[in-house]
Amino acid sequence: EESMLFCARTLWPLLEPGGVMAFDDYKVEKFKGARVAVDRFIAPAPKGLASHGLMRRLYYTRKEA
Repeated sequence: EESMLFCARTLWPLLEPGGVMAFDDYKVEKFKGARVAVDRFIAPAPKGLASHGLMRRLYYTRKEA
């Protein structure tokens, strides 16, 4: 959980406008930490967040273009 959250918070400012960050295992019960990390990352709505949600088994975030 903490490592995934750290990576998301570190990489988000480096993501180009219009870029997408995808998170695997969001819906996998065996890896509940992935869901917790994504929820903690999304909750404060990171600067520039254009959209986010589930895309099949991946959770995605898209940065404003």
